[in-house]
Amino acid sequence: MMARRLVILFAFSVALPSWHISVSEKTKTNEKEDKLMALFSEQRCLNCFGAVMPPFGWQDIFFQRKKSYLCVQCEANLERISGPVCSFCFRELNRLAPEYVVDGVCLDCVRWKMSTKCFLDGNTSLFHYNEFLKDIIARIKYRGDYELFKIFSGLIQLRKVDVVVPIPLSRERHLERGFNQAEAIGVLGGTEMVVALNRIHSEKQAKKDREARLAGVQVFSANAIDVSGKSVLLLDDIYTTGRTLQYAAEVLKEDCGACTVHSFTLIRG
Repeated sequence: MMARRLVILFAFSVALPSWHISVSEKTKTNEKEDKLMALFSEQRCLNCFGAVMPPFGWQDIFFQRKKSYLCVQCEANLERISGPVCSFCFRELNRLAPEYVVDGVCLDCVRWKMSTKCFLDGNTSLFHYNEFLKDIIARIKYRGDYELFKIFSGLIQLRKVDVVVPIPLSRERHLERGFNQAEAIGVLGGTEMVVALNRIHSEKQAKKDREARLAGVQVFSANAIDVSGKSVLLLDDIYTTGRTLQYAAEVLKEDCGACTVHSFTLIRG
């Protein structure tokens, strides 16, 4: 009986290392399978909630692909500004009649430059304000769908300046939304920001027509921040008439001593 037990124990001790190896190999196999399945894992479009299925290529085996937040159909609705643009406001000039363009500048900007209220030195925007982005921005700003900002990930490249300043919301609007969309742009752009402005007027600009926007009064005041002799970049979601950005640039130059003030917006309305 004792001899039989010794034989069994010996056989088990011989088999044990191979059992451990098989478990280890199985674990490694599972890890490889998990990585492979991750390449084909289903992601959902943040807009329509359909499956995001970017084309699979050989490079995906060796490199981690950039995460997609829109399906192919929804991404096609992002109209990137291209071709000749106004050197001041970034409006696409091909969309204007020839009589509304003077030496590479749209007529609206010619009027701004001829006025005594032009403080902004230039603007850069990414997309046209079409129905798709109109809906996206409305869902972000008025329904609190902050997650939608992810669709702009990797697309924001900001000019190098001394100070980046987000256009502020009024205290009431900030409490209502829970976030400032201009600050979200800065976060996506990977930049530090300075709160150099206060909003002293809480009326919604989106409810105003063009004439009302242009005829408005100053809506910003300066914080106790000195930007004397520095270059400043303003951040906002939409450039429409440019009035809001002009107000901000005026305070930064007249009250804070900024040398130059440019702006970046996601959308050119």
